[in-house]
Amino acid sequence: MSGDSQRAVIIIPAYEPTETLAGLAADLSADGRDIVIVNDGSSPQCRPVFTRVAALPHVTVLTH
Repeated sequence: MSGDSQRAVIIIPAYEPTETLAGLAADLSADGRDIVIVNDGSSPQCRPVFTRVAALPHVTVLTH
């Protein structure tokens, strides 16, 4: 594979995540990989985790 156009996007479904998700997303996106995290119906108490993750570079949070 050559060039960034061949890089895979990592998709992570997340239901009721802990702060561990933020660390995982930071580690995976550190080399510029795009990460998509899907809030899969988590409670409002998890909003701070998703907010923290969404602030990371190369990370997109979608809500299902």
